[in-house]
Amino acid sequence: MALQKINWTQVDTENVPSGSIIDLGSIETPLHAVYAENLYLSGTSLSDLIATGGTGGGGMGPAGSSGTSGTSGASGSSGTSGSSGNSGDRFKTESSDTFNLSTLTSGQTISLNVGIGLSYIVAHKILIAFNRTNYIDGDVITYDDLTGALSVYVTNVVGSNSRSFWEVNLGGAAGGDGSSGTSGSSGTSGSSGLSGTSGSSGTSGSDGSSGTSGSSGSTGTSGTSGSSGESGTSGSDGSSGTSGTSGTSGSDGTSGTSGESGTSGSSGTSGSDGSSGTSGTSGIDGTSGSDGSSGTSGSSGTAGTSGTSGTSGQEGHFAKWKFKATTDTSVNPGNNYFAMNAGSWGSSPTEIVINDRPEDLNGASIGAYLDSIQVGTVLKVVNLNDATTYKFLQITQVTPYEFGFEKFTVVQLTSNGVDPNDGDLFTITPIGIPGSLTLSGDTDNGIITLNGVKPYATVESNMSFDGDNLNVTGSAFISNNLTVDGTITAKQLIISSSVTNMTTQYASGSTSFGDTQDDTHNFTGSIYTTGSMVIKGDLRVEGTTTLVQMNDIDADSLIISGAMSILKNQIGQQIKSASMTIQNLGTLGDRSNMSTFTVIDCGDGFF
Repeated sequence: MALQKINWTQVDTENVPSGSIIDLGSIETPLHAVYAENLYLSGTSLSDLIATGGTGGGGMGPAGSSGTSGTSGASGSSGTSGSSGNSGDRFKTESSDTFNLSTLTSGQTISLNVGIGLSYIVAHKILIAFNRTNYIDGDVITYDDLTGALSVYVTNVVGSNSRSFWEVNLGGAAGGDGSSGTSGSSGTSGSSGLSGTSGSSGTSGSDGSSGTSGSSGSTGTSGTSGSSGESGTSGSDGSSGTSGTSGTSGSDGTSGTSGESGTSGSSGTSGSDGSSGTSGTSGIDGTSGSDGSSGTSGSSGTAGTSGTSGTSGQEGHFAKWKFKATTDTSVNPGNNYFAMNAGSWGSSPTEIVINDRPEDLNGASIGAYLDSIQVGTVLKVVNLNDATTYKFLQITQVTPYEFGFEKFTVVQLTSNGVDPNDGDLFTITPIGIPGSLTLSGDTDNGIITLNGVKPYATVESNMSFDGDNLNVTGSAFISNNLTVDGTITAKQLIISSSVTNMTTQYASGSTSFGDTQDDTHNFTGSIYTTGSMVIKGDLRVEGTTTLVQMNDIDADSLIISGAMSILKNQIGQQIKSASMTIQNLGTLGDRSNMSTFTVIDCGDGFF
């Protein structure tokens, strides 16, 4: 067999003829490399000679030196990643079941539906919260992680009213981080690297004893280990803290301004004075002539035209909201908005949702007030720019959310107007709870009085009002003042003895004061009487009495029919004799008074 290439110093040809003898060198001049499928020495292959030790000329030659170590094999491929660790425990969930915090008490058991696949077990402390001031504490009795059915023993109840949306989590303080997931399994080992090439054979030793075997070439390095699997995901976070308290309600909006008053019409001109009447003819000496008749009054001037009326002020209302053109009442309509589930204004809605923040209160929330509105209340909804577009809705069910808006189930009482635009401003005013009144009696225009227990009342038969006149049959008692701008007409007027002042008294016809001889009537001031005065009994005047004839100078001023007594006067210990003075004539008196004034002597026996 021919060799491909031999780099021997003794052979310079590419092809060595068969049967040629070739010097393979010696220890001093060894060959560096031989490329051949096999070499034969004296008909024996070199591999067989190595296997049997070979036969030297007279003995075994020494062992050849060890071949050089082969190069290291290439690194193995990386192992596959480990599987993910298990998830941590989960507890946070929600429930839409309804519970009334006003009637629920500790010691009761409640059932609710929550999420599936949670980690609740018996005796877990649990918190069922509507908000910061309305919640339930309890212990888990049972939980089905396939259906979400949860049974809880109630240990504490805080809040009031019926609620229908709850956040549910473990009770107590917020839980720490969940435990780390288990480590993934180790990746598979990489495949072994390729074996290094064998070292070159040592040169044949000289004949002699057998040489020791050459050491084997070093093993190639192992492939690198596969990378470790990824760590499992961390457990879920503990429950969130409860929400903060709601802001206080804003103050009520200011009332609309009143329209301006119209200007007054100008006054009419005064009528001209009538001409004076002619003077009467002079009478005979002594009597005055009668006065002439008064002239007729001038006609009144025409009245000035009335000024135009001022514009009307805005109707009073509770607050203002914008109209949301949607029929979805399951969500918050947005700040300052309200919405109804009617497709058009002419349709009757069954639900209305109102945001807690009206448009005219500068962002203030009135959720607490809206929560307090009761079943039966009527809502008056009016377009602010078109008062002919309105609805009256009566509330039949209250669904408080406290998540920014309130929802009410309603029945429409009346409606009018056209479809509003999205964003149109409306006033919404609660106008009270209508009720029924059970009446007895059928008097026309009769006044209604309460029977003592509402809603029962009576239409009174002895008291009526027809719009102009108030008619009362029976007695009327007034515990305070009575002011009458017109005339009081009484068939009989009795003034109680407790009355101390009467400013003015007018009476037509005869008037009687008192009903017994011992009654006393006191008058402070002067008494003027036109006509006669008859006194049945004594007349006592403490002071001076002057009788003056004003109409007829010749008439008698004082006429006495019968005896008249003039007595001495005594005040305390002072005594003065009586006297009577006649102007321009003198004084009738006792002679003892002669030194004081002129006395008409009537003798010693006078007085």
